[in-house]
Amino acid sequence: DEVEGRGAKLTGTQKREMGILVDQFHSAAAQGCAKSQDVLGEFYSNGHGVKQDHSEATKWLEKAAHQGLAHAQHKLGLAHANGRGVTKCYQKAAKWYRKAADQGNTSALLNLGFLYEHGLGVTQDYVEAVRCYEKSAARGNANAQSNLGVMYHSGRGVLVLESVAADWFQKAADQGHADAQYNLAVFHENGIGGLEMNRARAIELYQLAAGQGLQPAIKRLADLRAEQKALGLFKRSSASLGELEAGQLDFGHQEPMEDDWNTGGFVSKAGDSRSVSPPRKKSSNNKKKSPPRKKNAKKRNGTYASSV
Repeated sequence: DEVEGRGAKLTGTQKREMGILVDQFHSAAAQGCAKSQDVLGEFYSNGHGVKQDHSEATKWLEKAAHQGLAHAQHKLGLAHANGRGVTKCYQKAAKWYRKAADQGNTSALLNLGFLYEHGLGVTQDYVEAVRCYEKSAARGNANAQSNLGVMYHSGRGVLVLESVAADWFQKAADQGHADAQYNLAVFHENGIGGLEMNRARAIELYQLAAGQGLQPAIKRLADLRAEQKALGLFKRSSASLGELEAGQLDFGHQEPMEDDWNTGGFVSKAGDSRSVSPPRKKSSNNKKKSPPRKKNAKKRNGTYASSV
């Protein structure tokens, strides 16, 4: 017989084995084992082998966090930021993120930076946000790399340096980060950040981002198809944008998106699943190309996501 597990089907035997494993973690956690407490917190948070229970998850994560386990501290911060199992409180989220960040947890650094960028539970401080993003990005966190690109593009906490923004978008895009792929496409399309205007490359990047379901990229590709048809460049409805050579079209100006991701709870690009909708961008217009304008970051409601 088979039973439904979270995200997969488990056979009756597998379910029994999972039950034994959970019992073992419970026993070790009750004796004060921080790692077992942390694992139990994950089990209850995600419904692995047990009924999903955020209050129970928070109880075990708090025990592990008080013993100094960085992973549990970060997860506890996420619980407070998202109001899972506890009352939502950004001040407490910041407290636990900071403890985990002090131990080098990249997801905690990302989420702490997000709080500083938007003034959630802390005094808004772009310089401190950049500092947190830089530490996380230097350790390879793609969400932090993308966020850092946005900070250098918008001049928040740093000087406006489009070439540096392009470098960070490239690093994140190389890891498959959809928002970074979109922003890098905008840079290529408009020749921003020292990049040569390369529409073929821009289309390629839009396609990569669109393939991950990023709506602004899907919309931009649709707009390009419409523009091509209007210019009579589409001889067949099945013509591929990817086959067009750079320089064929005079596209309207595009602006990079604001990426307000914080890996840790709101985005689940790393660890937890940040079930937050992708950052929105300003609508494009069809004016002559000019450097993208900066726009203020918008606070976003929802849950943070976590990368582990």
